[in-house]
Parts: sequence; C-alpha cells; structure tokens
Amino acid sequence: MTTQYTQTVQVTIDKRARAAQLMGLAAFLLAFAFLMIAAFVNWYFMIGCGVFIILGALEIHFFNLNAREYTYSASKKRLVIAKKDVVGKQARIADILFDDVSEFGIFDGVADADDILACQSGAEAGAYQLIFKVKERLERLIFKPDEYMTELILVALKGGEEEAENEQ
Repeated sequence: MTTQYTQTVQVTIDKRARAAQLMGLAAFLLAFAFLMIAAFVNWYFMIGCGVFIILGALEIHFFNLNAREYTYSASKKRLVIAKKDVVGKQARIADILFDDVSEFGIFDGVADADDILACQSGAEAGAYQLIFKVKERLERLIFKPDEYMTELILVALKGGEEEAENEQ
C-alpha cells in the first residue's frame, strides 16, 4: 500500500444555490436600470440602485461559497480534507491525526448541524463517518472515500492500535 493517497470527490451545486446566483445577476441588472432611471428621472432612484448592488453582491458571494469538490488526502498518520469552492479557492476543513480517531465506519444515521460534511449528502450510499477528538470534545466527519482510501484508513487505525499495544 502507498504511504500517501489523494482522492477527489466532485459535488453538484444544488438548485437553491443556482437560484441565488440568478437572483444576484437579476439584482445587478435592476441596479443598472435604476441607475438609468436616476440619471433621467429622479436622483432618489440612486438609493434603489445601491440597494440592488448590495443585494446582488451578497447573492453572488453566497453562491461562490458553495463547494464544488472535496479532496481527501491520507497518509500513515493523518487524514486531511480540503474543500474547493465555485471560484476555485481551496480551504482545509479538517486535519485529523489517526491517533485522535475513536470510531470509523459506515454512516447510517442522520447528519447534525455540527457534523463536518465532506460529500454531496450523508444519505448517499458509500458515506462513512469518522469520529475524532478535538480539544476534549468529539467531532464527526461524514465523507465518501473510495475502497482504497477506506483500506488505508483501516490499516492506519489498526497500526496505531498495534503500536500502542507494543509500547505497553
């Protein structure tokens, strides 16, 4: 088995996010229309222009925050999860040492708001959960590794347990 493995999972953007993008573009068009009206009719329409510019910018900003893909990187000692948004900006959302993992298995429950979701949804087939310690509390990561990544994680978790037994 390899010592470093990286997997990328593509995620589709939901219809609500697409609707937010379209509403943002429509708000920018309305702002432009209000600008034209303000130039020829009444300057109070500049207030409406400013409001629509702000609303359009917020809608586009929230659309750009949606995840487009997740990258899982496993090594002998850690699992790193990164998220790439619509714009292409990548951010690390989890960096987990295998020594901190308390449970790993197939996810068959309901995702909470506190869970770290690194796949399309927790309800899809092949989703796994990884429960780990972070500063005296437990966190749950829900993700969708392929078979090879799953084997690497299981070997890393077993290796950590065997090393702990050998030290005693």
